[in-house]
Amino acid sequence: MFHSVDAAMVSLARQRYAADRDTATAMFLALELGKPLFVEGAHGTGKTALATALASALGASLIRLRCFEGMDPERAAYSWDYAGQMSRMAAMASMPPSRTASRFDLRAREFVIEGPLLKAISSTSTPPVLLVDDIERAGPAFETFLAEFLERLTLEIPGAGVFRAVVEPRIVIASRVAAPEVLSADAQYLWLDYPDYRREVDIVQAHVPGVGAGLSGEICNLVAAIRAGRFIRKPGIGETIDWARALVALRRSSLDYDAVNETLGCLLRSPADIRRFRREQFYERAWEQRLDVSA
Repeated sequence: MFHSVDAAMVSLARQRYAADRDTATAMFLALELGKPLFVEGAHGTGKTALATALASALGASLIRLRCFEGMDPERAAYSWDYAGQMSRMAAMASMPPSRTASRFDLRAREFVIEGPLLKAISSTSTPPVLLVDDIERAGPAFETFLAEFLERLTLEIPGAGVFRAVVEPRIVIASRVAAPEVLSADAQYLWLDYPDYRREVDIVQAHVPGVGAGLSGEICNLVAAIRAGRFIRKPGIGETIDWARALVALRRSSLDYDAVNETLGCLLRSPADIRRFRREQFYERAWEQRLDVSA
């Protein structure tokens, strides 16, 4: 683990994650106090990237559970190897009665396939990082189940027995909406906003070889203006990086009307937003107003 907040910031930076001090402090405290880290923020603010960088910094594996509407707690934990069960049944059916076991349990441990939750408590060496992503999609029933799992780090599988954590995983829970109390009460809370201009320039330059200081500054200025505008889906950090890579691939060293409009699909991922950008002549107005958030 990290011996200080400063060490956490340095370790994340080595993974190309430019954390501000609030982020590094929350992560440090979650590790030191043995709490889950509950990260809330809009699309594209770096929630998943933070968990990925944390796992890399710790030399641990990242186990990601992506939540969806109507999520089944059992499937998040484990599933059954139906093919293996059928194969074993067929093999036993072909044996003479004298060689057939008196009892064959289709729910033995050997037929359990680890889901993300079971995998997270099955490690016997370096504690993995378990990322529970988009928890807001799963619904109250799954949130309650997850809270109980995190409290005990134990899973009981009918027929296969009880599985307990040998080493405790590091937990990161990510959400785009207000944290459910059942999960956030005992967690270290972190609100992630879009990075400020200076930090986003650092992020772009860390992830996009060959992007110049001038181009990265222009990119981050326009992205900040779009986020402040009336668009449905604000571009996240990932879109900023993708756009910078596209412009470098096209050998652009600065922004102009053609460069922006030809690559707009890298930045805006909604047809309505692209139409609004062009209809309102957003780039031209931003340029005329000399919008500059870098000051």
